[in-house]
Amino acid sequence: MDRSAKPPITNTMTETPPRHDPSPDSSTDSSRSAQNVAVLGGTGSIGLATLDVLKNLTRIDRQAQWNLTVVSGHHNVERLAEIAGDPLLPARRVVVSDPKSGARFPASGVDLKIGPEHLVEAAQDEEVDVVVAAIV
Repeated sequence: MDRSAKPPITNTMTETPPRHDPSPDSSTDSSRSAQNVAVLGGTGSIGLATLDVLKNLTRIDRQAQWNLTVVSGHHNVERLAEIAGDPLLPARRVVVSDPKSGARFPASGVDLKIGPEHLVEAAQDEEVDVVVAAIV
């Protein structure tokens, strides 16, 4: 018996699934709701990649609305301030989990919370639809 012989591949699908058309005119529902996102650990590599994805989604899908409700970091307050002030995806609230670093956060119009207990509050916030936990 030849063990290298593989059984033939058969198609068990009876119908071809519908293809998604990503063009803006393909959707008949213009009332898509906004998605409020919390990115915990927004200054690290996973958090920054998540923010890039959200910004790209905002650019390519004008019908979708992505809001950065909360972004957090531990001590990189300069980077948090940059993220919070991004004109394409500004943060409504910033959490600095390290109290010493939080005291150095540059003044801006953002809602600033300092201390690790605010990470839990951000994750449990009823306004937040999606939580990305990128904390190490």
